[in-house]
This record gives sequence, C-alpha cells and structure tokens, in this order.
Amino acid sequence: MVLRRKVSSAASICLNAERNDVFKFLIDPKNTKRWNKAVEYVSHRPQGPIRVGTVASCRVGFLGTSIGLVYRIVDLDEPNSFLGEGSSSTFNYTSRFDLDSSSDGGRTDVTWSVAIEYSAILPIAASYVTREISSGINRNLAILRGLFV
Repeated sequence: MVLRRKVSSAASICLNAERNDVFKFLIDPKNTKRWNKAVEYVSHRPQGPIRVGTVASCRVGFLGTSIGLVYRIVDLDEPNSFLGEGSSSTFNYTSRFDLDSSSDGGRTDVTWSVAIEYSAILPIAASYVTREISSGINRNLAILRGLFV
C-alpha cells in the first residue's frame, strides 16, 4: 500500500489593476513565465482563448529538479476565478485563482491556492513540501505585484 499525502497552501495580494485585466493576464499561459520563476516553458492546446478543457504542458523547477507537468482548466468563471488540475509522474495538483474587485477601487484582490498530492515516503516530508509550496506562492505573487505597479 502506498501512502498518499496532500498538502496545500494559499496566499493573497492586492494588485493595482482592474479585475478584467488581471484575469486576462493570469489566464494567458504566455504570461506565466513573467511572474512564475519556477516555470521553464509552457504551451497550451488548442490554440486560442483559454477555456474549460484547455490543456497546458509545462516544465517547472521544484525541490531541486525539473518536472514536466500537464494540467487542464476544469473550472472558469471569467473574470472571477479559474481552476486547473494536473499531474506529473510523481504527483497530482490543483491550482486555483480567485479574483475580487478591491474596496479601494481600480484594484484587484487575488488569492492563489495550490494543493499537491504525492506518494508519502516520510511523513515529515509533508511539512517541508508545504513550506516550499508556500514560499514559492509568496515569491511569485511578489513578482506579480511588481508587474502591476
């Protein structure tokens, strides 16, 4: 029997841009490398606008290794949220973005949550993986904030 572990993390920021503009930027895979430094490349099919069923392939650096991922958009509520589910050879994951117009006007609150399910070799590894996910989310959101100054 293989034990499975699920870890998740989320973080929020406020961006200086309208919700529609932030949504269009985040949903477009061509922009991912601009704010997510773990991403080495990304492509999607079919070409054209992203919609439910769009499949993206990417290579990311995670825990010191380069991992190929495939994910699919499974929920899309423009310009409020989108959810992708994916897998690699070693884990499954979900990535969700929720956007809300800030009370400041002209700004957008963004919450990014990630959950990863993987085979657990050592239970203590879960806390390390959770810290790495949380650190990566916060690092990338800081980069994203810099793009919307």
